[in-house]
Amino acid sequence: KAVVSTQSTGAHSINQSNAAIMAHIAVVLNTMKKHKEALKVLTKALEQHPKHPLCKFHKASTLLCLERCDTALTELDELEAITPTESLIYFLKAKIHRKMGNSHLAMMHFSWAMDLDPQGSNNHIKEAIDKHYQSDDISLENS
Repeated sequence: KAVVSTQSTGAHSINQSNAAIMAHIAVVLNTMKKHKEALKVLTKALEQHPKHPLCKFHKASTLLCLERCDTALTELDELEAITPTESLIYFLKAKIHRKMGNSHLAMMHFSWAMDLDPQGSNNHIKEAIDKHYQSDDISLENS
């Protein structure tokens, strides 16, 4: 079983300030259910690159795994200001609102996500988010 460590990852050791590499390390940590470690990696990356969209998105996803929904929504609001036409932001906001019991807001954000991506070109990414970042079996597609 491979163990991921930010100190032992080859790419990270070559370029320790690369936010994209740190985001990918965090994704692996999340997949291994090491959400707190992933959050530390993403927080460090965002200290160096405060507006990095990939890090902000994965931080919000990680916060959702840790059931810190309000903080995740704040992170997504900041990300929305940077990339307002990214459908995945609205999709993740919909998932968070659904988890919080805000059905109306969940459907509204899900609708906006579909409006921004009517042909579903991000469906494979949305499925991956469902698989890796959601601890329960709630799925917006089954609503």
